[in-house]
Amino acid sequence: MTKEALAVSPKVRTVIGSRPLHTHSDPETNEKWACNSPYCSELEMAHPDNGGPAPIVQGYEPWRR
Repeated sequence: MTKEALAVSPKVRTVIGSRPLHTHSDPETNEKWACNSPYCSELEMAHPDNGGPAPIVQGYEPWRR
C-alpha cells in the first residue's frame, strides 16, 4: 500500500455509525451534505470543512466528558 493510500483525509466525517441520515444545505455554497447526528437543530448550515460546526457524535457528547 502506498503512503497516499494510507493518508487520512482532512475532511470532517459527518456520518458516523448507522443512525438515520438527514441532509444539510450550506447557505453560501448550496452544497448538500449528509449527517446523522441526533443533535442537529438547523438543516441550513455551513459544512464543517467550510467553517461550520462539527456534528456531535452520539456517545461522545462534550457535556459527558
